Amino acid sequence: MRIKIKLELNNNKLPLNYRKLILSLIKELLKNSEIYKDIFLNSNFKPYSFSVYLPNPKLQNDLFYLDTKNISIFFSTNDYNLIIELYNNLLSFKHKELIYKDFKYKLQNINLLKEKKINSTEIIIKTLSPILIRDHNKENNKDIYFTFKDNSIDEVNNILNRNLKDFFNNYNVNSKDIILFPIKSKKQIIITNDHGDNKKNYVFGNQGIFKLSGEVSQLQFLYNVGLGSKRSYGFGLFEIIA
Repeated sequence: MRIKIKLELNNNKLPLNYRKLILSLIKELLKNSEIYKDIFLNSNFKPYSFSVYLPNPKLQNDLFYLDTKNISIFFSTNDYNLIIELYNNLLSFKHKELIYKDFKYKLQNINLLKEKKINSTEIIIKTLSPILIRDHNKENNKDIYFTFKDNSIDEVNNILNRNLKDFFNNYNVNSKDIILFPIKSKKQIIITNDHGDNKKNYVFGNQGIFKLSGEVSQLQFLYNVGLGSKRSYGFGLFEIIA
């Protein structure tokens, strides 16, 4: 289940961590619901993903400068109650001014999108936001990101499937290994300053066109909630092109 949200910014600028602005909006819309507690307080698993379309962004001094003041958000989940709660609250906030730090914006349009039904064990996908494949070292609390440019296909898929096991099991989805195969992919570098200071963090993702193979139930689930790490922060959303 997917919705498209159109925002109008007060000007044509967005912060380096613009995904945090979107996450703050999602939390604001859900904060008075039981769903908020279930997702953000009581669970390590988030059954959603989103992507943000920025019109011709140019990065300068930790700000993205855009061609227009309008941006689009695509939000996807497998949870019917979550999508209805979000959609209804979006309608109540329509045309009202919202604030995130120094940035102001308004909700302009909200559209429910038709969900694609998967009936094949192999699909061709195009990323709407980069797929992050992360190996987290608990001993030193460091992350290593795997890409098809820097690592072998087997290495990338081993880490991907290891991370998916618990996620699949939590939602009673078949935990059999899937296969992600690059067709036309590139390594994307995402710069963040998560702590609000001048220190930059670099995250490496996979962007482009891929073949994704697995059980139909697995592919439908991943289409709805996203693929890879940090999905709930705006990564791992894809569309099906074949």
